[in-house]
Amino acid sequence: MVRLSTFPLGTLFFIALCAACSETSEKTPPTVSVHPPSVSTREIEHNSILDKAQTLLAEGKFQKAVTICQNGLALDSTSVILLNILATAYASEGRYALAIEALDKIRILEPTKALTYLNLGGIYTKLGQYGQAENLLQRALQLAPNQPETHRRLGEVFLGTDRFHKAAHHFSAALELFPQASTLNYYLGRAYEGMGETRSALESFTRAAQLDSGFTECFYRMAQLARRVGQHELARSSMIRFKELQQIGSGDPDIPKQMKKLRASILNAPESPLHHEKLGYFFAQHDYVNEAENLYRLTSQLPGIELDRLTRMGKHMLRLNRPETALFLFQQGSKQRPQHIPTLLNAGVALEMLGKNTEAQAFYKRVQGLAPQDPRGWYAMGLSEFNAGRLEEAEVAWEKSLHLTSKSSPLRREIGQRLTDLSARK
Repeated sequence: MVRLSTFPLGTLFFIALCAACSETSEKTPPTVSVHPPSVSTREIEHNSILDKAQTLLAEGKFQKAVTICQNGLALDSTSVILLNILATAYASEGRYALAIEALDKIRILEPTKALTYLNLGGIYTKLGQYGQAENLLQRALQLAPNQPETHRRLGEVFLGTDRFHKAAHHFSAALELFPQASTLNYYLGRAYEGMGETRSALESFTRAAQLDSGFTECFYRMAQLARRVGQHELARSSMIRFKELQQIGSGDPDIPKQMKKLRASILNAPESPLHHEKLGYFFAQHDYVNEAENLYRLTSQLPGIELDRLTRMGKHMLRLNRPETALFLFQQGSKQRPQHIPTLLNAGVALEMLGKNTEAQAFYKRVQGLAPQDPRGWYAMGLSEFNAGRLEEAEVAWEKSLHLTSKSSPLRREIGQRLTDLSARK
């Protein structure tokens, strides 16, 4: 069999773009006739506002989130979820007094909610009011002792007040609950450094740098500390790495400043996927693709990572020709929703780019089984068959896809062109 030229990777990626454009109906359980509970118009409106506010917050659109929350609170001033979103949005913009006001309202409504004390403690830590912060965080710890974020914030309080042994204790406790956090290793290194335990400090900094290859501040501290204790090779390699990262932006002095600001957001909230993704995207924009890839992988392992974010990062990795990481991200998404059609299609695209045709087709067949009337599964299979040199099979799959595609869909024109080109080859 003659090996035919394949479609370029950009063409394969069309599937991913197509998959992102619209949701496909997936298999649902048989309907059961039940009488739905009565839901008031006010409740429906409140839930809609809640969804919008959470989406805007996740996207980093803080002012818009504030406006939506205010509209929702006009309907229900006791909505704890809206008050918390409002406080988070205010704090993200540095409007701490307003954030504290919103959180204090939650304390009145739900006095045993640990998250409220945690957030208040974080704000007071940011303001340098460590005594107030410590009291609030100790209360949060009493209410929810197994939250790594509470231990991390207490560690920051003790680090800021030079109580390094207590800081190390809480950073270590947080790492037991969240061992893949580069920021926690970095903070633990700073605590050990303050205690004078140089070897332990360097081990923690090294671990942080291994987890996060774009951690500029960590490489700088490693270089300085290693030089002081005579570990010249470690000092030299760390400083070289620090300077490599500082060269981002090709001489534009504002670019390293932007990088430092993005890193500061991660240091302030290392549990947030938003800040990690932003720094990863920033690295990619400036051709630091390895660092972007590394950060996207770290982001995918954070608690509370959303499917949409995993999909967005995975598609970005496809565009940057990093299919292994793209596949990893799509697989993480598939764990959340195993029958999510766009995720399955995107995983297949990544496998195609890796040259794993058989494995890719297994994903396309899953799509066909879950949604046999969805043309994308058949179109993807046609591309896969064509790239494998199986023209007859490709034609069958595309004909099926064409039959299922609406006349107004851009995909229909794409399929038609493929079939025309295929006929010309015969």
